[in-house]
Amino acid sequence: MTVRDTGRRTFFHQRGANAHLAPPHIDFSRTSARHLHIGYALLLDCLDAAGPDGRPRLAAVLRAARQTGLSTSIDCVSEHSDRFGAVIAPLLPEVDILFANDFEAEKLTGLDLGRGATLDKAALVKAAQILISRGVHQLVVIHCPEGVLAASPAEHFWQPSVALPAELIVGAAGAGDALAAGVLYGCHEGWRLDRSLELGVCAAAASLRDVTCSAKVETVAACLALGRIYGYRAP
Repeated sequence: MTVRDTGRRTFFHQRGANAHLAPPHIDFSRTSARHLHIGYALLLDCLDAAGPDGRPRLAAVLRAARQTGLSTSIDCVSEHSDRFGAVIAPLLPEVDILFANDFEAEKLTGLDLGRGATLDKAALVKAAQILISRGVHQLVVIHCPEGVLAASPAEHFWQPSVALPAELIVGAAGAGDALAAGVLYGCHEGWRLDRSLELGVCAAAASLRDVTCSAKVETVAACLALGRIYGYRAP
């Protein structure tokens, strides 16, 4: 649901089949894929629940994917609860790329990252480093309206968001998912990290132009064109 005059959104979600998805349903032996992305951990009842080893069952799925040769990434939801420590934190050693918005990164690390004009980029870097120290193998990606930070064990980059005119912003539903899709596309294709982040923010900007989650997310070239046309926020 999107508020018309602000573009802010929330979700009313019926779990449906997602509640019953379990490790036996997922077979990596027949896939030719190179990467597994799990969107919306914390909304997958069976996979979020503890398995025989005490960790969420999703950990076994991610481990099986990595053992088969796939890289892995997860995204989660902005839930006002204490489940981040119980459900998300135990997954980190099985994750190659972690996506989190600023709120979710705060829930995972306990740090205050600020908002808007008070956004603390040094704290973003520290949060990413904490999550890497807790097991994330390759990349932590923390995004917010101002831009996106990506940190690996060796380096970090900040990419400002597209300076999309306010009159073009219709709804924020799906913007974070579009950003993740753009970054993952770049990683999958072997792009430099800075270029992958640029596609991520451009895909997010494309998503903002429609009330649905994906109707305005077009080709790679069309998304990148938004950055050239409107430029980026101040670094």
